[in-house]
Parts: sequence; C-alpha cells; structure tokens
Amino acid sequence: MSNHCLLPMALLVIAAGCDRTPAPQPERPLPEQVVPTYRAATPAASAETSNGTVPVGARGTPGSTSNESSTSAGVASLSDSQIARITNDANSAEIDQGKLAQKKAKDARVKKFAERMVKHHTEAKDKQAKLKLDTSSSDMAMKLEHDADKTLGDLKANSNASFDEEYIAAQVKEHQQVLDTIDQQLIPNAKNDDLKAYLKEIRPTVESHLKDAREIQSKLTEAAAGR
Repeated sequence: MSNHCLLPMALLVIAAGCDRTPAPQPERPLPEQVVPTYRAATPAASAETSNGTVPVGARGTPGSTSNESSTSAGVASLSDSQIARITNDANSAEIDQGKLAQKKAKDARVKKFAERMVKHHTEAKDKQAKLKLDTSSSDMAMKLEHDADKTLGDLKANSNASFDEEYIAAQVKEHQQVLDTIDQQLIPNAKNDDLKAYLKEIRPTVESHLKDAREIQSKLTEAAAGR
C-alpha cells in the first residue's frame, strides 16, 4: 500500500482517539464519618434477682450479708437458768392467786378450780426444785412477774361480786400466755434434758387448766346474763 493511502487512515485513527471521552470513574466512597457513641453506664446490680433471691453483698458493703439475729424470728434467746426462773415464777403466781380465790370466791366451781390450781402448781414447783436448776432473771421474766403482781393486787382490791369473773378471766389469760410461752420460747431454747422433759411434762396440765378455766368462764357469763 502506498504512503498516500496510509496517511488518511492514520488521520482517522488520531481523530477517533481525540473524540473518545474517558469512561466515568466510579465515585470513591467518602471516608465513613466516625460518630462517637455513648453507652449508658451499666446499672448497679439489683438488690434482688429475678427469682427473688438477694445476692451476697447486695446489702451493705461488698461481700457482706444482711444483719440477721442469731436466733429464729420470734424466738428470744433464753438460757436454762432464765427458763427455770420463768416457770418457777409462773407456778408461784398461780399458787398465790389460787389461795386468794379459795378465800374470796363465791361460786363453788371457782373455789374448786382455785383449789386445783394450788395443788397442781405446788406439785409442779416441787418437781422443779428437785432438778436443782439455777435461776436467773430476764426481760421476759420481769414482764411476767410485773403482770402477775398487778393481777394479784387487782384481785385483792376486788371485794364485790365480780371477783369470781375477774379471777377466772385472769386464769384464762395467764394460762394461754404460759402455754404459748412454753411452746414458742421455753421448749425451743431449753438445752438441759431434764428441764426440757419437765417442760413437756407440765405442758398438758397447763393446757387442761386453760380448757377448764374457759368452761367456767362460759358458765359464769351465762349465769350473769340470766340474772
């Protein structure tokens, strides 16, 4: 091919190259903007878990447990000597009140009940004396002694026909109190085997006295209503 033919072809190629626009380049993504994130502070551990239990250290300082009494709820800590003081005082109170009722009561049932109280509680007191237990005071003993002294004083001051009702009402209250004390405080705390056996032995007698006192109280109430 002659040079005259090659020259036009070369010019066409150059022209074609000049008309070609460059292919669009894909846009490069801008650098991702770093946005600071803030996480809420982790809440303190709940004092109770979902199942209701309290984790160790949830109360007080870390690792500490709740401040609990060394004794079971509702049970005061009593020594054997303190228990012996309570039972001895209870027997003495019943004897003193019974002797007074034997003199002042008008109703035959009340007189007979008072006689039985003196007999049974004297026997119980003598039986405890044979155990030769030491005795010592306590808040509970002082409270019971105070209540018994007040009851005896009130009965001594009563010189009218309401003595029988007042005495029997006091017997219902006191025997219920002694029975509850034996069950809830004395037997659970007693450590001496002889003392524990003694408490279990006198318990049915106290329960029987309570039952009899309630029956007499009911009869007295009926008699008063029929007057």
